[in-house]
Amino acid sequence: MSNINWLDPSAWDKLKLSKSDSLKRFEELDVNNIEPKRLNKQGESELREALINAFNRVQNPLYMDKENPNLYDIDLHTGLALYDLLNNQFGFKERLAAQDDIWRFISLCIIPDYVYKRHGLKPGRFYEHPRRIWLKSLWWYIHLSWQGSYEETLRILESNTTDNVVQLVERTGTNGYRVSFARKLMAEFYNSYSDLPGTQRTSLFRRVLKLSTARTKLIEPSLVEGGIDSYVKGLFEYFVKSSEYAKQ
Repeated sequence: MSNINWLDPSAWDKLKLSKSDSLKRFEELDVNNIEPKRLNKQGESELREALINAFNRVQNPLYMDKENPNLYDIDLHTGLALYDLLNNQFGFKERLAAQDDIWRFISLCIIPDYVYKRHGLKPGRFYEHPRRIWLKSLWWYIHLSWQGSYEETLRILESNTTDNVVQLVERTGTNGYRVSFARKLMAEFYNSYSDLPGTQRTSLFRRVLKLSTARTKLIEPSLVEGGIDSYVKGLFEYFVKSSEYAKQ
């Protein structure tokens, strides 16, 4: 590692890219030579090398096993590697992860080749749509699902799909994410409903999140009798006990 104190949030102050500058950088991308052409700022080379090593470690086996691996597998394992690396070696916390300028910089200036490998030249996945910046969405998916360890988080997420990523990350609520609620939700979804067929499971997850979005306009989950655990179970049971799911 370099002399940069990555545990100091100010280390990221120069590693940011505004939306207007992101557009310029995106337009400069050349699919025939998409690796970053210049790594000028302090820490850029170090960050790229660390990310490449982390991503290759989890992605290479997936691409080796299949010519076209499951995209959710790529997202899940890349997300876990990203979360583990940034949190443990680069001082990442929620405050930094909420800053789109940092994710735009990483996406366009540090590892555009890896974003392109997964999504092609989709501007939304690089910089354009804050909730759909690929690396940002992966970090928050893992953060909102975190179960205390890499291994346990992997276990509860392995049965999911890319739709679960979208549904969880893009429903922030008026006051942002409820992290404790999200983690209980993901654990309950796996522990109690992992045996549902794929389409039913996907539909249930969408409906539960939609219902929670409506309820939390009036109800604070932590204040429900029985706390967040009771609130989460109630969301699922609202649908599971209905005739629609009982008959399936």
